Amino acid sequence: MTNAMLQQYQDMKIQSASPAELLLITYDGALKAMRRARRACGKGEGTKARVELMTALSAVLELESTLNVEAGGEVAVSLRKLYMYVMELLAKSVTNLALEPLDESIRIISELHGTWKQALGVA
Repeated sequence: MTNAMLQQYQDMKIQSASPAELLLITYDGALKAMRRARRACGKGEGTKARVELMTALSAVLELESTLNVEAGGEVAVSLRKLYMYVMELLAKSVTNLALEPLDESIRIISELHGTWKQALGVA
């Protein structure tokens, strides 16, 4: 499969996804970017790590911006606080290429991703 075909498939997948599927796709994207950033940091590839960290930061910002605090109540407020904390950790990682805040970000987003998958009945 060519890159163009793969991109077209991914675009179609996103365009036809339900809100729940979009949520999981966004979590997946954030986690993949964080893991690529971690690998790049380990190889001393600072520029690549920062690009991946900014991608992860954008994904978490997207998660935060789509919260409906009025409808979601305390759960949405708690999620917003977690997302803000993760964005703060990622910003520290971008600045210092520090692994500790990145690892904490990966842990939090992984747990949230798993919880959403379970809540939505996705294997």
